[in-house]
Amino acid sequence: MVARTNSFADQAAQALGAAGVTAHLLHRPGNGERRVDVGTMHRIKGLEYRCIAVGGACAWNLPLKVPVTPEEVDPVEHASDGQKERSLLYVACTRAREGLAVSWHGRPSPFLEPLLVG
Repeated sequence: MVARTNSFADQAAQALGAAGVTAHLLHRPGNGERRVDVGTMHRIKGLEYRCIAVGGACAWNLPLKVPVTPEEVDPVEHASDGQKERSLLYVACTRAREGLAVSWHGRPSPFLEPLLVG
């Protein structure tokens, strides 16, 4: 399970635990048991999994507003920052070898809208 922020990853791990699924936060040491790894898009870089679920791909969460320079401050930096956020989603999605699920609530990320049918 991959999320944009540590807070969302922590919430996902808690929800999995409440559902009886052993979850392991990637920013904490593991013990080798069978589990669902949960981490941020930054933490997942360089790893590979059979299946990946990207959660919280919502308009308010991806791109995350804090690391993106406002367009009125610097249009070039704004575009560059937006591309970095898009690249994070790409990295998260390409960690999956066989299966990928992307979820959101409310409005989907603007990065997903061109891919949605209907």
